[in-house]
Amino acid sequence: MNSSIRIRASALEFPITPPIGFAMEGYASREGPSIGIHDDLYARVLAIEAGDRRQVIVVCDVLWITREFATRVREMIKGLTGLMDEEILLAATHTHSGPVLNESTQCWLDTVTRAIAGGVQSAFNSLEPVRVKFAAIDMPGIGKNRRKPTGSTDPGLSILAFGRADSDDPLAMLYNFTCHPVVLGPRNRLYTGDYPAYISQTLKKVYGSQLVTIFTSGAQGDINIGHTAEASAIGEFIPGRTFENAARIGRRIAGGVIQAIEDAQELPAPSIRSATREISFRYRDLPPLDVIKKEIDELKRRIEDLTKSSREDDPALREAKIELLYKEIEASQVEERSLVDGHERRSLLQGLRIGDIYIAAWPGEFFVELGLELKSYMAHMGSRLFIVGYANDYVGYVPTREAWGEGGYEAVACPFTEDAGDLVVRETKDLLDELREGSRGEAP
Repeated sequence: MNSSIRIRASALEFPITPPIGFAMEGYASREGPSIGIHDDLYARVLAIEAGDRRQVIVVCDVLWITREFATRVREMIKGLTGLMDEEILLAATHTHSGPVLNESTQCWLDTVTRAIAGGVQSAFNSLEPVRVKFAAIDMPGIGKNRRKPTGSTDPGLSILAFGRADSDDPLAMLYNFTCHPVVLGPRNRLYTGDYPAYISQTLKKVYGSQLVTIFTSGAQGDINIGHTAEASAIGEFIPGRTFENAARIGRRIAGGVIQAIEDAQELPAPSIRSATREISFRYRDLPPLDVIKKEIDELKRRIEDLTKSSREDDPALREAKIELLYKEIEASQVEERSLVDGHERRSLLQGLRIGDIYIAAWPGEFFVELGLELKSYMAHMGSRLFIVGYANDYVGYVPTREAWGEGGYEAVACPFTEDAGDLVVRETKDLLDELREGSRGEAP
């Protein structure tokens, strides 16, 4: 065995599919609970150890990771393994075809929490020497800017592959791509991991069923396969939202992984470091709840009148439905804000370094332009960056200043002031700089 190998890892996956009949998360326009299972939902665990440092990455096939869920899982993992907070990264794939995460599914969530903590403990009990390789390839044409046809996208597909040290057998692949898993729309009522499920299925056919494939979402707040958020939210029919299309996209991305990994470069004796940083978002001003509710009632009456007197495709009717959507979002934000003290929302940023590969974990749906800015910053330092969204918490949409001023679904859904995106980029740069500076002088 190569004496330069100083990193050990282990990976495992297990289904977390809930009972049929649970309410599903992801679309306000979806009618009715789940009625079946198209493909199982999974939790996937990657445990890493290098010297005296450890790290675990857990990714679940759910819409998001709530702060409450993350806290419960993290505390149970710490109790079983002795890991520190910064050594635990929890993220969601952001499938829109999974269950709600609230009190109605608490029994299931409790089971999942225990399963994840036990899985992390098992992973650290079965560590083995590994080689780590990094690969990247562009996959243009899949992710599209859903706000502007000519807007920014991030076609980069990045892969960290963990292979057994004494053979060519792959152990796990951690890969990152920037495109909402929303091929399946609100009409779908079957549990599914969406297109990432097909990436996993395809890679397992090539490399063997023992491979653990871990999909992470990038800064994709304004990126999907091409439809507007408004059209999806009000339940308009959108062609292409089929399992066949999800399979096509998944196989195409899997092909990119296979192509890239064949030319991957092995990381020389990678060390690991991690850190977290608290961040405070300032809430934007909103009208009083009674004012918003009055506007909601007026819009509902207008929609009722238009429905009786016009065609379903009447632009005025569509405009009224979208305006109602916006007002209902604002009302929900005011109601949620009334349950907390203060004018700020605290959350968590996380940074991780594996050799010269960096991961920035963000707690929500951040616009692609913010991610591209940070990737460019790290590229100037000679480093590659994964941006993992929906990690450790969920704060909602965070657009750029420009998009915040332009309005639209994502800007309305952002509960914070227009500087939120700038704040995240600035704080993340500082966090990654700390990891880079801290790595200097480490023994190889």
